[in-house]
Amino acid sequence: MNISPRLLLATFFVLALAVRVGPFWAMPSALIDDPDAYRALATNVWQYGVFGEKTTPTVFRPPLYPLVLVPAVTLGDYTPAAIALLHFVLGMATIVLTYALARRLDFQRPMALLAAALVACDPILLMQSTQVMTETLATLLVVAGLWVLALRQHTPTFDWKAVALSGGLLALAALCRPSLIVWLALVGVAVPWLVEKWPNRLKFAAVYFLAAAVVLSPWAIRNQIQFGRAIVTTTHGGYTLCLANNREFYEYLRSGASSERPWDATSYNRIRDKFREPGETKDDRAEYSAAWDTIQANPGDFFSACVYRVRRFWGVMPYVSLRGAYRPIVFRWAVAAWYVAEFLLAVVGLIVLVRRRAWRNPFWLSALLLAVSLTAIHAVFWSNMRMRAPLTPLIALAACVGLSAIYGRQFGRKPQSSRLS
Repeated sequence: MNISPRLLLATFFVLALAVRVGPFWAMPSALIDDPDAYRALATNVWQYGVFGEKTTPTVFRPPLYPLVLVPAVTLGDYTPAAIALLHFVLGMATIVLTYALARRLDFQRPMALLAAALVACDPILLMQSTQVMTETLATLLVVAGLWVLALRQHTPTFDWKAVALSGGLLALAALCRPSLIVWLALVGVAVPWLVEKWPNRLKFAAVYFLAAAVVLSPWAIRNQIQFGRAIVTTTHGGYTLCLANNREFYEYLRSGASSERPWDATSYNRIRDKFREPGETKDDRAEYSAAWDTIQANPGDFFSACVYRVRRFWGVMPYVSLRGAYRPIVFRWAVAAWYVAEFLLAVVGLIVLVRRRAWRNPFWLSALLLAVSLTAIHAVFWSNMRMRAPLTPLIALAACVGLSAIYGRQFGRKPQSSRLS
């Protein structure tokens, strides 16, 4: 029986809609908690016109997500519902863009739909859509930036508007999750090498970084005015480095408790609060200094902690509980089974892509740089499963490449020449 492609697509997106609505229906109290104070920042912007607490500015959190939340917090008691709608729209847009991206990469329609389905049902993305946190928006911006880069693979000449748009989108992603700024820089350095002729390489890099600078500069200028430093990320880095590298955490790892329960940082935070420096920038520098002192004094523990953090970043099974929410063993094993299957397929896909020299394709090169940069950053800074959320669409695409290879079907044409005009 032949099924109309339009009917197939419509059926899929209706099912994706149901999957994305499900978590909000199952957890009616979702989006009420504000663990990282993003909603509080949005409320302060609405009430005081200041990104901070009342009239005191802050640079502790990235600006984009709280600013996106501002319209929602104006609705009072309806704010959780408005944020749920926002996350639903962002999640559906990510699914649609994943499908469009797969088709742009020459995936056959069934494989493109499967990639979108893996994103629609991804446990991390589903869980984070019920949290007032940055993962949902950051993942969409990453996919959007990669989709623009994928536009380059079949066109004979560069569209400089597309180059500028990719730089702008990746800069927005960095304003949502600061760890992505390393990826932004790596893409701007590596992708121009796929361009023929040095003048065009330099033009690509110049347009890309100029667009990124235009997006990042308002935040940096604001911080220069308010804090005397043109900070393009946040002052949260020192805290996350110190949280991941302190004697209490190293002792926790040495005790073997890491296999049973997450580390409770309550006592560490109490100690930290006693020695905080006045001013965010001074406190940030002090925490960086304290963390590096601990690392230098305990190189063996630091190495063990790096291994642990990479393992947590790429972990497959959630902890029993987190933020007070109990997770049944059936749920944990189901999530683990999902990721084990997807990761195995993705490894096969990665082997196929390496054999096809996929790094000659601007999309796959950028995807690889994202995976490497996030893994490296979270090997040193604080890490857990949710921090790989921006990678989930790329893992889904690689898994579909692997599945196509296993079943002996061509998922699409081989990556184009390493040189772009």
